[in-house]
Amino acid sequence: HPKEVVNQKTENSQKSSQRNTSMSTRSLLANALESTTQNDIEKQKLAQYKEKIDLINAEESKLKDIRSQICPFFVFYFYVTQLCHKTQ
Repeated sequence: HPKEVVNQKTENSQKSSQRNTSMSTRSLLANALESTTQNDIEKQKLAQYKEKIDLINAEESKLKDIRSQICPFFVFYFYVTQLCHKTQ
């Protein structure tokens, strides 16, 4: 049911935002990986990744906003499509 899908996505989104209170998951992962890097190449790749975390998080935030605007339309479309098939 479309309403259940929306509710489930909202719950998942709320859980995700509760988890990311002060530091993004990407930042936490990058910090955890620092102690596991074994050579200069791995350290360089991790440094490059850390430099891009803020950009990646900002782009993800934009995407989340766009999805929140689009999602109601698709839920409505799905619901109407299902009604049309039931009436035929």
